[in-house]
Amino acid sequence: MAQYTNGFDSYQVFYYSGAAQFQAVIQVYASGVFNGRIGFYPDGGPVIPNGEIQPLGVKTPAINYSLSRFQAVMGMLRFEKPLYIYLDTGTGVGFLGTAQPEPVGEQEGK
Repeated sequence: MAQYTNGFDSYQVFYYSGAAQFQAVIQVYASGVFNGRIGFYPDGGPVIPNGEIQPLGVKTPAINYSLSRFQAVMGMLRFEKPLYIYLDTGTGVGFLGTAQPEPVGEQEGK
């Protein structure tokens, strides 16, 4: 079983239309290197379990949410840093997290 704690500094968003499995995908990168994927599935339908993918021959984490979580995830990407994507393949638990403690009220007064 593997655990991933992959930091990233950039992302790319794909919002799908038509007959696609995903509704949206966010790919994350560290210094331009693909480092993980966040997938979004239709609300009310099954969300594929978190796991590993190998689009470039190297295993990376893939975590998944319902589409209704898309704006919350995008908010983290827009306003927080540093960030990382986490996956424990033994438990299937994955998340997007801040890499260090954040000051309380940092957005106050801006």
